[in-house]
Amino acid sequence: MRESHVTSDDRFGKDDRGHRLLFLGAGFSRAAGLPLASELLDLAVARIHQHFPGTTKLDESLDRYRRYVAETTGDTADPVDIEQFCAYLDHEHILGLRGGDTWSGEGNEDQLMLRWGIGSVLHRATPADADLPSPYLRFAERLRPGDCVVTFNYDRVLEIALDTAGTPYRRFPMRYTACYDMHSEVDSERDAQEV
Repeated sequence: MRESHVTSDDRFGKDDRGHRLLFLGAGFSRAAGLPLASELLDLAVARIHQHFPGTTKLDESLDRYRRYVAETTGDTADPVDIEQFCAYLDHEHILGLRGGDTWSGEGNEDQLMLRWGIGSVLHRATPADADLPSPYLRFAERLRPGDCVVTFNYDRVLEIALDTAGTPYRRFPMRYTACYDMHSEVDSERDAQEV
């Protein structure tokens, strides 16, 4: 029997290679100039202080969080982990730990201020289509219909790359041709054409 020298691309036809599931973390956007999570809190606080000089509700919450960590763990909480700090703010809000001082159903002042600061930092750091480094475009061009990309990033670098490359995608699991009270009809044709 003759030995076959077949590459995986030859063995599986272009449409038969199966679907891929890719996970992207914060490092994906780093080369595009976006900050890592470890840098984001300081940048967001600095941005907030540009607009709201003096001590803010967020500053008061950061101090309260540092005291909480020191008293419960003996740690200094320096630097503050943004994800743990956000979880602290979320628990405080969701559990109503401020009682009547809970500001709104969408969050307390410190939470909303932090969201605005993060959004402002990311918006300013996100490159325009023309300035996006070429590896992002190559990545977007190599994605195939049916591939699923899961990203934990707050930014839009992936979407900008997909738009610039002209790669069809959607941000939700399925498209529907019709929706009824008890069921929906999946648009399988478009489903098979998008990332």
